[in-house]
Amino acid sequence: NSQGSGDGSAVSDSDGLGMAEVATAHFRSQDVDETRAFLGQLGHHIKIPYGRDPFAYELAGAASRSLTAVHIDVAVRQAMRATDSAPMLFLPLRTGYAFSIGRKAWQPDPSRAILIAPDHEYSVQAPAGAFLGLRIDGDLLCREISGRMRGRSKPLLLKSVEIPIDAGRMATLRAIYDRMFAVGKGTHPWGAYGNVDTFEAEVASWVAGLVIEQAGALAASAGSLQRAARLERWLDAHLGEDITLD
Repeated sequence: NSQGSGDGSAVSDSDGLGMAEVATAHFRSQDVDETRAFLGQLGHHIKIPYGRDPFAYELAGAASRSLTAVHIDVAVRQAMRATDSAPMLFLPLRTGYAFSIGRKAWQPDPSRAILIAPDHEYSVQAPAGAFLGLRIDGDLLCREISGRMRGRSKPLLLKSVEIPIDAGRMATLRAIYDRMFAVGKGTHPWGAYGNVDTFEAEVASWVAGLVIEQAGALAASAGSLQRAARLERWLDAHLGEDITLD
């Protein structure tokens, strides 16, 4: 659990974000280099902060092996260039953001998130305010996408895309954050998920569905995949028997 005082200093009283099954962190700083070092531990790199406003950054987040869910607040208008080594779903909680990735420009808001592909450098003009972020292991996400699109001749390449967000999707993203933070704080068990692996798989399936939808591709439904998985498990358990069509 890392927490800065807001004057450019930070202290850490645990092993840091991502070291436990679910670890939490609270980081606050007005120092660019300190913030860059902290985010570098997560695979996120601020390259060039620019603009005349003073720098201020605050993050509250929770991380498992394959997921990081964050609530980030910037106290003043900021502009920066950055990259992330893993896919990142970025959802502002207010209007006024301007993103540039390559030749594309977006203005995300609470109804439109951006999925930033791994290692895509982006520039962002960010107003004072907060946003939600969900970072997911790229290999986990690509495996889920491939599993949902069996029979496709070419793999679906991850691209930076805009994703519509309705009330249901907003609630799902908030629930992911709340669940991870509660488990990390020891105040809530995994419940129906049972364990972190099942939770990560469910989140990966949800994000994969968003990506596939935006690619305009058809994918197997969740129910079809569940039936296929049950059949495969049954076959594996009865390989020594004569198996009829019935």
